[in-house]
Amino acid sequence: MKQRVLYLYYYLKHIHHKLRARRTGSYNVLGSFQGIPAPTDEEANELIKDFIKSGKPFAICRLGSAEFSELQLYDEHVLFHTNRLGKSNMFETFHHSTEEVGRWSSLIKRDNQDIDVMAYFDDHPAEEYIVRTSCPKDMKLIRLGQLEPLAYKEPWTLALAGKKVLLVNPFVDTMLEQYPHMDQIFPDRMVLPPDITFRTFKAVWFTGRGDDFDTWFDALNYMYEEIMKIDFDIALLSCSAFGYNLAPMLKRAGKQAIQMGGSMQLLFGIWGSRWDDYPPYLPLKNEYWVRPPKAEAPKDKKGLEELDNACYW
Repeated sequence: MKQRVLYLYYYLKHIHHKLRARRTGSYNVLGSFQGIPAPTDEEANELIKDFIKSGKPFAICRLGSAEFSELQLYDEHVLFHTNRLGKSNMFETFHHSTEEVGRWSSLIKRDNQDIDVMAYFDDHPAEEYIVRTSCPKDMKLIRLGQLEPLAYKEPWTLALAGKKVLLVNPFVDTMLEQYPHMDQIFPDRMVLPPDITFRTFKAVWFTGRGDDFDTWFDALNYMYEEIMKIDFDIALLSCSAFGYNLAPMLKRAGKQAIQMGGSMQLLFGIWGSRWDDYPPYLPLKNEYWVRPPKAEAPKDKKGLEELDNACYW
């Protein structure tokens, strides 16, 4: 009964939020998350730096909107016997299988217990529901934008100096090509120190059709097993929904892991259409910035278009 009441509370909060946004023309940023005011940008930046400098295993994560929408809809299915799982594009990833979604939901809720810091969206009460019902009470909370190093003059990425940093991303080849040009990409600031030793793992694309793996779980386990063969201190993850589970898995294996999501490519001057109309980052772009090549795109053209509307290219 308590779970149902909680679900209905956040569902109605979400409806109210959408109606208010429709009326005003834009979403209003939540003043707090779980009743906790957001930290200042400087506090969030220092928090991440301190985790890195500690040398201890940790996991910093962020849920994508498609992921927490599907998690919410699965709980709705269990609690109220509805059948709205197809409203999230994650449903195709799991072959339109309620059983697969249920397995994934259980995995997420288990891994939530090992997350140290959650970077949350400013405008999604549904995410509040997921955090409240399945995350540790002492988990630190920061706003999603506070995870992005380009928001700071002295970003947390400076704490990566001298470390072996594993990049898990589909664009790792382009990232390595861009790294020697950091002074030209960011002429007025240091974003990545010059003495990082990079390791790379090219992330798997998985769309739910025509993939190299039978299931999403097979792909996740493959990535984890291959990553654990690599010598590294800390992993930066940008690998679709896989990153959210990989970070806690790597923490349990004694590693540090930060699931950055799509903004990770910006660290290397790799542009995508997502930021074409984003004023805070437009002034950063110069002739040394590039877009990911087609060679690093999914083989499935439909999958490319459906991957957040191809916003990473």
